[in-house]
Amino acid sequence: MNRKSIEYVLTKMGVDSIKQNGEWLMLSCPLAPWTHAGGTDRRPSFGVRESTGVSGVHCFSCGFKGGMLSLVREYGKYAIEAGLWSTELMQEMIDFVILAEDEDEYDVEEHIVPPEVVTVPVKLESYLNIGHEYFEKRGITEETIKEWNLGFVESYMDKDAGIYMYNRVLFPIYAKDGLHEQLVGIIGRSTDGEEPKYKNAPPNFRKSNYVYGGWLAKDRRKIIVVEGPVDCLIVNQNLKKHKMEDLFAVALLGADPSERQIDWLKDNADEVICMLDNDPSGKLGTKKLIEALDSHVVVSVVKWDDRYKDPDEAGDYVITMLNCRETVLEHRLSRILRL
Repeated sequence: MNRKSIEYVLTKMGVDSIKQNGEWLMLSCPLAPWTHAGGTDRRPSFGVRESTGVSGVHCFSCGFKGGMLSLVREYGKYAIEAGLWSTELMQEMIDFVILAEDEDEYDVEEHIVPPEVVTVPVKLESYLNIGHEYFEKRGITEETIKEWNLGFVESYMDKDAGIYMYNRVLFPIYAKDGLHEQLVGIIGRSTDGEEPKYKNAPPNFRKSNYVYGGWLAKDRRKIIVVEGPVDCLIVNQNLKKHKMEDLFAVALLGADPSERQIDWLKDNADEVICMLDNDPSGKLGTKKLIEALDSHVVVSVVKWDDRYKDPDEAGDYVITMLNCRETVLEHRLSRILRL
């Protein structure tokens, strides 16, 4: 999480003094009233590491450690009992941290080079249109690998460009340039557990400026919006299988839609079908899509079965979800009736 997001959460915990020490923010432990002798932390002993994605926390006095999400849950447990927080505020903070970490994950080194000089090395392109057992395990067909130009790289290093890819499947992203498609970036997903799970090539490539799959949407005006590239591929395979090719899925590559992605949807869709993940960050992203698009296009929302957390996991059931989707008005009414 970036400093601004970290400070927002900490102020909700009553923290009013934060000092920078390298990549660490030092402060008095928010848990001190319950976990420190005497209930105070006179010498600031609590650190939060400012970093991309998950920010680690550690109290050198009481020994608490974990991430910002763990801190919110631990603080909330005590604060609710003490009457300092409501359960609603705790859930709001949990949702905020999840979304903030998700946003950070996709903004790695975004300011190193201006966007206009983003280029993909030709040598890295040579690893596209190559299959891998990862695709087979995820149910992605050879036809899809070819159509979407997926790839795999075992080892690639370009020190000048700052690109280091090892054992990663590749998801290229294209942008329309007249009648042609221009490769604007590649996402490499780890297949061996290496962190981070996703890497951009080049590192300054901003995925939030594009929708994954947008270059293949053609003239289809019913657009399904999902989060990840695998979700996008699986949904489109099922649409083909069930001959529902008037619909097409694209991915935000995260749960939080950017202004450029929202503009693309306004320009290219008559109906936007929200199918973000069945979790807090997905619900927040859906809310953003509805608020941004409802007065411009028809917006509908799928009803999730609690057995599934994302379209990939739901598999063929996504067709049932799509057939039973609700308009925004129906979605709001159903929520009211459930209260």
